[in-house]
Amino acid sequence: MLTRHDHATATDRVAEVALHEPAEIYVNVQGDEPLIDPGTIDSVISAMLEDEAMQIGTPCTAIDQPNDIMDPNVVKVVRNFSKATPSIFRELPLPWIRERSATAGARHWKHLGLLRLPPGGAGRVSDAFPPGELERVERLEQLRWLENGFVIGVVETDYDAVSVRCSR
Repeated sequence: MLTRHDHATATDRVAEVALHEPAEIYVNVQGDEPLIDPGTIDSVISAMLEDEAMQIGTPCTAIDQPNDIMDPNVVKVVRNFSKATPSIFRELPLPWIRERSATAGARHWKHLGLLRLPPGGAGRVSDAFPPGELERVERLEQLRWLENGFVIGVVETDYDAVSVRCSR
């Protein structure tokens, strides 16, 4: 469906679609991930069907290329101890390794441009919750979901997307 051109985020576009096309779920594939693996989409949907606490699902993969850690075009996700939910999404390196001389055991995770949204979820966030400070500063729409208390499930995958990158 072709949506209005004035939407600030993909969530806003999905919310417009949801107004016209009722569905059990909505899958938001970000524009920079047109080649995303269908199996990755299926794994996120399966995880959400298995865990009713997950309101939103998204995949992540380990960052294996050191340059990607410093690349602001690669969105990073830091997960909590359960590894099932995110603590934060950032474009800058997280965690930041302060002690360069120390052997760091930190793992960096790349967020893949996919969100599986609940029925009506996109519309609820887009209409009811304006962008918060984190979303405005970081310019990452996933932060609006976190700032408003939604439970995002993070599904680890071995698949690493071939992203289409554009300058801002």
